[in-house]
Amino acid sequence: MVQSNIVPDGFKTKATKLGTTAGNQSKSEVASTQDTDLDKQNNAQSGLANKSGELAAKALALYDAAKTLETAATTDTALKPLKDTAGALKNAAGTSGGTSGLFKAAEELAKQAGSPAEDQANQVINAFEEVEKHYLALMKQAGDSKLTEHPEVIQVVKAYHLVKNTYYQMLIGYRIRYLIGNGSDGILQKASDLHTKASNLANAPGLSPQDDPQKDLKEQLKGLANELKNATDNNAGLQQALNQLKTAEGDTNIVENATKVIEKYKKVKEAYEKIKAKDSDYTKLAARVEYGPVTTAFNALDKKFEALKKSYENVLILRVQELSNLAQALSTKASDLKAVSGLTKEANALAEAASKDPSEGLAQKAKALVGAINGPGDTTSPATEVITAFDKVTKAYDDLANKNEYKQKLNSALAKQGQVLVGDELKVKEVGVAYANLKAVYDKILYFTKIKHYAKQMESKVQSITSPATAKEVKTVIAKLKSINSLLPADPKFTVQNDIESIKNAVYGAQFEEK
Repeated sequence: MVQSNIVPDGFKTKATKLGTTAGNQSKSEVASTQDTDLDKQNNAQSGLANKSGELAAKALALYDAAKTLETAATTDTALKPLKDTAGALKNAAGTSGGTSGLFKAAEELAKQAGSPAEDQANQVINAFEEVEKHYLALMKQAGDSKLTEHPEVIQVVKAYHLVKNTYYQMLIGYRIRYLIGNGSDGILQKASDLHTKASNLANAPGLSPQDDPQKDLKEQLKGLANELKNATDNNAGLQQALNQLKTAEGDTNIVENATKVIEKYKKVKEAYEKIKAKDSDYTKLAARVEYGPVTTAFNALDKKFEALKKSYENVLILRVQELSNLAQALSTKASDLKAVSGLTKEANALAEAASKDPSEGLAQKAKALVGAINGPGDTTSPATEVITAFDKVTKAYDDLANKNEYKQKLNSALAKQGQVLVGDELKVKEVGVAYANLKAVYDKILYFTKIKHYAKQMESKVQSITSPATAKEVKTVIAKLKSINSLLPADPKFTVQNDIESIKNAVYGAQFEEK
């Protein structure tokens, strides 16, 4: 039985406070991206001036928060370790009287409405990277000094994430084009460099197969180098995928091509890891001259890829479009399962929860949120509908997964790991994979909008506790908050941690556990 002795007195106030704290971040989290990019001729779109102005204002707020922390660190012994890193972040954020920093770069970009803005956009990108670098250094120092929950530090965290949200709501397409690049510093050139170095390694004189005891090893090493070369080539490898992403237009096409780039890069990394595992063999067989540059080229590519990956994963509108695509894929797999005896009802419910025209399924709700973010109107309601729709998908999936028929076929499929699956076993496994893929994306988006949504639910439900059954409803919501909190990246978690802890403490004994 679930404990019902939740303390109503003050509990509603705690839920309200949590909702307010998360609500401020949520508003920024789902803000519009309408016309906030550069067009294909690199002219600033009509909405970029306002969005750049927002970024400048938030950079100034970050400057103020970092300056306050820096000043406090001069007199507060506990905060002293953060003085230099707070000062460096303050300078990177910039101020209205300064000649550099993110504030200045954003202000200059805001002046370019309808005009060529490539240079100004580049300055904003570089300035944000400086801000991010110094922010991460500050948070590392705060973590080492056990100061992450200090009020002055939390104010910096809040200010930084407002900057970060706004930054990733602008220059979405241009930033991807910029990072892929035309010159020597872009990821496309780094992929080309690795392709060349892998080819040189494959053709290294020391790896030429000869009639000697090492012939088989040399052929293996040569084959691994060729695998890396092929993974990076311009026909079906990483370079081709990067070129396609660079020219992609529209959220759907960007998501599709970004996903391909990530998949292609995984193959590149896997191929490189195979080579790295044979380090001693490559150097022993006189391929040192050709082997070393492969490692150097891969490391350069890896660094650039991480920057490109961040510019995809941190853009909410692209992740929500991906969520819509994955919900549609889950619906298709669940529909395939409807013909399996004993699972028709549950499979159908899951298929319809995931996608149901014209506007009922998660796929449709996510698509509606994409449209809202890309427009001038309300984004909060569509975001909330995505959360509600995902909860329905999860319930439908759990109902299906708890069926004995499903469990039996899944266990049978798992017992055949490594074998080719067919029929019902394949269908069951594919539904599980499709749901896991969907959940993986959902878990990384709309953090604060989810907290705000469930805090509001809890605020309402706590007033109607009359029995263990209604107490359980509250605890179910608390469990959702716990789950979201556990998925939050470390630093934004500090902004709501105290509020969630106070709610936990209002539940006698059981806290988040059911008894």
